[in-house]
Amino acid sequence: MSWKIDNVLNILFDISFLLYIVAYVYYYDNAIANSEMIRMVATLAMLTTGSLEVLKNNKLVGLNSYILSYMLFMAFCLLSSIWAYDSHLATRSFPVMLRIVILFVFLNYRIINDTDIERLLDIFLIAVIIIIFIVAGDMIEYYDRNTFLLYRFGIVGNNPNTIAMLSSFGIIICNHKCKIGRNKKQYTVLFIFFMLVILVTQSKKGILALALGLFLISYLRNKGNKRINKVFYLGIILLTLYILLMIVPFLHNNIGYRFDELLDFFGKNPIGSNSTTKRAKLILQGFNIWLHYPLLGIGINNFALAQSVYPNTYYYSHCNYIELLSGVGLIGFCLYYAFPFKCIRTRIDIKDDIRIALKTICLLILFFDIASVNFQEVYFLIFYTIFFISINRKKSNLKAINCNTCGV
Repeated sequence: MSWKIDNVLNILFDISFLLYIVAYVYYYDNAIANSEMIRMVATLAMLTTGSLEVLKNNKLVGLNSYILSYMLFMAFCLLSSIWAYDSHLATRSFPVMLRIVILFVFLNYRIINDTDIERLLDIFLIAVIIIIFIVAGDMIEYYDRNTFLLYRFGIVGNNPNTIAMLSSFGIIICNHKCKIGRNKKQYTVLFIFFMLVILVTQSKKGILALALGLFLISYLRNKGNKRINKVFYLGIILLTLYILLMIVPFLHNNIGYRFDELLDFFGKNPIGSNSTTKRAKLILQGFNIWLHYPLLGIGINNFALAQSVYPNTYYYSHCNYIELLSGVGLIGFCLYYAFPFKCIRTRIDIKDDIRIALKTICLLILFFDIASVNFQEVYFLIFYTIFFISINRKKSNLKAINCNTCGV
C-alpha cells in the first residue's frame, strides 16, 4: 500500500513541477491577465507536493554541496544590500532565490534513482513543448496564421532567445533518449521539432548552442579514434548546414543574416547588429565597474542602475559573469560558480549516458552565461542541482554495493 501512496505523491509532485516550469518561464515577465495568479497557484502546488515528498521520507536527506553553495551565494547577495548603490534592488532577488533553493531541496528528496531523473527530463520536455505552443498561439493571434513564421518566433509573448535555449536543452535530452533506445521514433521527431524551433527563433545563441551541444555530447560519449571520427563527421554536417543558411536566399534572409551581423561585429565592420553592439558596451562597462570594486561589487542587481552607457534605460549587462562580478565581486562570483565550474572536470564514464547528457546541458548553461543573465533563472539552475544530485546518488549506490560485497 505504501508504494502506491509514494507513486501518487510522485505523480502529484511531477505535475506541479511541470506547472512550475511553465509558470516561471512563460508567465514570469509576461504582463498578461492572471499571470501573477498562475505563478502563485504553481508555487503553492509546488510547496504542497514538495512538502509531502519531504514528509514521506523517514530519514533526513542530506543536501548536496551545490545546493549549500547556492544558499551561501543567496545569503551573500542579501548581505550586499549593506553596501549596494540601491539596497532595495539588492534585496529584490532574495525571494526569487529562496524559492529556487526550496525547489532544490524538494528535488533532492524527489530524486532517488536514475528512473526519477529520466521522468523529470520527460516532464521538462513536455513543459517546453507546452510553452512553444502557447507562444505559437500568441504569434498567430498577433499576426496571422499564414505569416507568423516570417517573424522571429517568440518575439510576441516571450523571448526568442529563451525559447531557443530551452529547445537546445530539449535537443540534448532527445538525443540522450534515442541513445538509450527509448521510443526512438518519437524522440527523433521531437529532436527535429526542437531544431526547427531554434532556426525560426533566429537566435544566434540558440543556433550556436545547437552546434556546441551536439559536439560536446559526441565528445563526452566517445574516446580515442571513435571520438575523433564522430566529432569530424558531425563537424562536416554542421558546416554543410551553415553553408546552406548562408547561400540559400530564403534561409539567409530569414536566419543566415544573423550570422552576418555577428561576423561583422568581430570582423571588418565593428558595428554589427544593434543588440550585439549594445551588449558589448554594457559588458565592457561592467568589467570596469568590477575593477573598481573587485571583492564585493556594487550590490546584486545594481548594475542596471550604475551603468551609464545608456542612461535611464536600466539595461542589465547581458552577461552572467559580468553581472555577478560587478554586483557581488569576486567573492560572490566564486560562491556562485564554484560548483558549476566543477562540472567541467567531473569525470563521467562514456557508458553513463544520463550523466553525460546532464553534464552537456550544464556546459551549455555556462556558454549561455556569456550572453545572458541566469543566476536566478529556475529553468537553468534545476539542471545544475539535478546533475550534482545524480552524481551523489551514484556515489552512494556504488558505496552501498561495495559495502555489501565486503560483507559477503
